[in-house]
Amino acid sequence: MQRRVVPKDFESVGALIAFEQKTKSSWRVYKKYELHKGVIRARPTTSKGRYELRFYQPLDDVPDLFLRFARLHKESDFSKAALSWSCKYGLPGGDILGNFSSAASMELSLFQAEAKRAWAILNMYEAVLNRDAQRVRDLAGADLHSDEILGFFVERLHEGRSDKECLSAALSESVDSVDFAVEVLCRPQLYVPGLSSDSSEVRSKWEFANLLGAMYLQMYQVMISSGKLSQCKYCGRIISYAPPIPGSATSRKPRKDKEFCDSRCRQNYHYHNRIKPGR
Repeated sequence: MQRRVVPKDFESVGALIAFEQKTKSSWRVYKKYELHKGVIRARPTTSKGRYELRFYQPLDDVPDLFLRFARLHKESDFSKAALSWSCKYGLPGGDILGNFSSAASMELSLFQAEAKRAWAILNMYEAVLNRDAQRVRDLAGADLHSDEILGFFVERLHEGRSDKECLSAALSESVDSVDFAVEVLCRPQLYVPGLSSDSSEVRSKWEFANLLGAMYLQMYQVMISSGKLSQCKYCGRIISYAPPIPGSATSRKPRKDKEFCDSRCRQNYHYHNRIKPGR
């Protein structure tokens, strides 16, 4: 039976995230959008040119939004599907590289490119879950060569790669792409609840720059919950346990008890959590 990433995976992860870790950032959705000269843009709803809009919290209200976004790529009429999707959830607001558009307008070609990239990342990850190396190889024919993020992945799948090497490439590429998006589009934020003056009350939460960032943050949490990955105890970034490609610069497989990205994160963690005299 094939293992797929389904809405329940995202919902389960959302339920496991501590309340204080959930961002309260919202995203705007205009009441009406239109496609004009290759651009999806918000449309005024009154004769005076005013816009009606609403706000929602993507991480709480639609925990599987990344999944819904990735599935757009296979729609037969993408422009119609993207317009309908925007009316429900809003525009992505930019690309994975950090080039921002806005919540009010976005080029259809950029929207489509981002949906395809999300679809490819999801397929890589599902292929790893199912140990399906042929599915990974098939992605090489999905016209990903021109993608600024995934183009290198296709180059790694040249003829002669073993099943293990293909699956390793797919896992590392999907993880690295999601981690890159979160690094560019999201950030952990420290805050102190209420009027506390106790340093032990310092908490952290995630903030996102646009809707695309919120979606990748959802996939980030799903990957962490898989048991094949963990988070750095200091910075929260993903630590992958996937075996590297043989012959690469890093030939040693990461230890499964690894808690930090590197020695810097380890030192910072222990510095900020050291026990102070008299406590």
